[in-house]
Order: sequence, then C-alpha cells, then structure tokens
Amino acid sequence: TPLHRGIHNVGDAGVQGARPTSGVAAKSDASVVAAGVGHLLNDRAPGRPSWVNTCYSIARPTDGFCVSLVYTLGEDGKVA
Repeated sequence: TPLHRGIHNVGDAGVQGARPTSGVAAKSDASVVAAGVGHLLNDRAPGRPSWVNTCYSIARPTDGFCVSLVYTLGEDGKVA
C-alpha cells in the first residue's frame, strides 16, 4: 500500500518492512520499482510484486552455503 500515490522510491528511502537490506534485495527492489513505474506509464496496473534475496556465507575456508527467499505481498498489503 503506497504511503503517497505517484511517488516511487527505492533503497534507503523505502519502507523495507520484513525484507532484508542486502545488495541482492536492493537490486530486486529496484527491478520491482522500475517494472511498476513502466506499467503505470503505459496505463497498466503494476500487479502484485515479489522480491528475492540471497545470502551467501562461508562456513569454513573450503565450504560455503547460500539461503534464498522470495517475498510477496500478503492480502493485507504487507510483505510476507
């Protein structure tokens, strides 16, 4: 749910909610905003967005792992 109609922001100016603030999440956020603005400029509804995030970790010098999550808007308009 937008705080102010017609204003779009990304990055530190955004209300992140449950989403993380990693570089991968920021790139995903930028893609969602750009797609939404593109739809609005072409008189189309932006649809329901979803975001992704991947966190990479090193467990020891020869091993690592990653965790990926997809975030969507719930019926209440909050990120789930």
